[in-house]
Amino acid sequence: MASQDITLADPVAEEKSKSIYDTCWYCRKVVGKAKVKRCANCRMVWYCSKDCQRKAWPTHKPRCMTGSNLWEQLANDPDGDDKAALHKDLTKWVATWRDVISTYAIHALDIANHGRQRINTHTILIELESRRNRSTRADMFRIVKASLLSQQEFTDWINSADILPEDLARVRENRGADTVQIALTCDGQALRFLWFQLRDNGESCERDKREFSAFMAKAWPMLLEAVINSGDPDMEMSEALAALTDEQNAMIMDMMAEHML
Repeated sequence: MASQDITLADPVAEEKSKSIYDTCWYCRKVVGKAKVKRCANCRMVWYCSKDCQRKAWPTHKPRCMTGSNLWEQLANDPDGDDKAALHKDLTKWVATWRDVISTYAIHALDIANHGRQRINTHTILIELESRRNRSTRADMFRIVKASLLSQQEFTDWINSADILPEDLARVRENRGADTVQIALTCDGQALRFLWFQLRDNGESCERDKREFSAFMAKAWPMLLEAVINSGDPDMEMSEALAALTDEQNAMIMDMMAEHML
């Protein structure tokens, strides 16, 4: 298992990234590939300065150890080369899509109707599969299923999945307080996490209109799937709605009617 960090405590830079490697994982500033340095231990995050690396360390520290353990495990695995290639592809794909995934997946918690405690008690699970025909990092994988699981449901899922038993213990150790947890699994093998904290610890989400929050809690998987299938991380939500199938559009209309939107 490997892990990724997202810290949403600082504003995202307005400049558009040209590569997954030109943006600092902490401050989100686009500084250029030549000015970022990769973490030498886990090799899965990169920073624009020692200051950003230092500020990120309290949340990155446990994930960093997990990441380094992953590469050690793969080095001793008979199928390690293939699995390592999958993990490297997934790392690149997650770096491309992590802001989009976080933006849509946070709606799964439906904080306006269920309170901020859901940040600590639930996991957003996104199941992926590799695409055979792919031309860019953005279209390496597609979403098979996305769902919200309670702690017990997520524990049951890990116990039934073909994933290393110690992964569950690592999840318990690595997830900090008031931290949104998104789990991504690919081809039944790789397991990756996105962890992030909200700027206001979810207070603004709690003030959202309850009807809209309930609607988005049901609609987000379809919208996220539409954006990812487009291969365009900059796709707007209005464009995602336009890209839905007729069947999905009918479902969206029913949801809107149900919640009087």
